[in-house]
Amino acid sequence: MLKWALIAIAGLVGAVLAGNSFYFAKPIAGRVLEAGTPTPLPGVTVVADWQLQGGMEGGRTTGHVLILETVTDADGRFAFPAWGPRFAYPFKHFEERAPLLLFFKAGYVPKHVENRNWTRGWVLTSDWDGETTLLEPASRYPGRYAAILQTFASGIDLWFFYHRCVWQSLPHLLLALDQASAGLSRPPAVVELPTLDQWKTAYPECYFDEDFVRRHGQW
Repeated sequence: MLKWALIAIAGLVGAVLAGNSFYFAKPIAGRVLEAGTPTPLPGVTVVADWQLQGGMEGGRTTGHVLILETVTDADGRFAFPAWGPRFAYPFKHFEERAPLLLFFKAGYVPKHVENRNWTRGWVLTSDWDGETTLLEPASRYPGRYAAILQTFASGIDLWFFYHRCVWQSLPHLLLALDQASAGLSRPPAVVELPTLDQWKTAYPECYFDEDFVRRHGQW
C-alpha cells in the first residue's frame, strides 16, 4: 500500500509541475516611428525575449524560453507569431517584464521596453501589442552616440551573455550593432563599442563565432 501511495503522490506532483511548466504566448504586433515626426522607420531590428527567473531567492534571470528577432517593414511595422506550448523548468517563473522588447536601428537611440504588469498564468501577453514605439535620431545627441551604444551593449551583456551565452538567438541584432559601431570614430575618451570582437573577447566561455553571426545576421 505504501508503495502505491508513493507512486500516486509522485504522479500527482509530476502532473502539477508539468502542467505549470508549459506556456503559450499571444502574437505581438506594433509599429516604430521616428520620435517627433510621423515618419515610419523601416529596417529596425526588433527582439522579443521571454526570460525566466529562479534561483535561491527567485529573482535572478536563469534562462530564456524563447528569443525571436524580426525587422520592421517599409511602414515601420513588425510582428511576432504566437507560440506554444513551450516547456519552462518547474520552480521558475517568467520575469515581470516578459517579454522584453529591444529596438535597434543604426543612427537612432536604441530602446528596450517591458511589460508594465506581471503576466500571470500560462498564456503570456505583451503590454506593447498594438502600440507605437518612438525612436530618437542620434543627431539629437551629438558626441554621445558611442556612449549610448555602450550603455545599450551593457544590457546585451547582462541579458544574453553573462552566465547564459544565448548569442546564437540574436545574430541580426549583434551584426547590426557591429556595423553601426564600425561607422563611428572613437572619441578621445575610450569607449568600448559593441563590436563582434568585443563579444568574443569578453566572453571566451561562450565560444562566440563571429562567422556564424555574419552568415545568419543578414536580413
